[in-house]
Amino acid sequence: MKEAVLTLADIPKGGRASVVSFADIPLSLKLMEMGFFPGTEIRVDCEAPLGCPVCITLDGDYHITLRKSEAETIAVTPL
Repeated sequence: MKEAVLTLADIPKGGRASVVSFADIPLSLKLMEMGFFPGTEIRVDCEAPLGCPVCITLDGDYHITLRKSEAETIAVTPL
């Protein structure tokens, strides 16, 4: 059975996921500089009331906040 591929914006608060790929090439270069690589584990820590921004943790120790539009460009598989 094939695993579901969602975007980071689809992962609920407290959810965990693994990065699969990026939809926006210029933005993906910036995201990789911040530590987003295929296989990186992500945990969604919190969201603003309207869903933007999204606060996440990369590999359990690096905290970052992304706009919802940026989170929608990151393909992930839920863990």
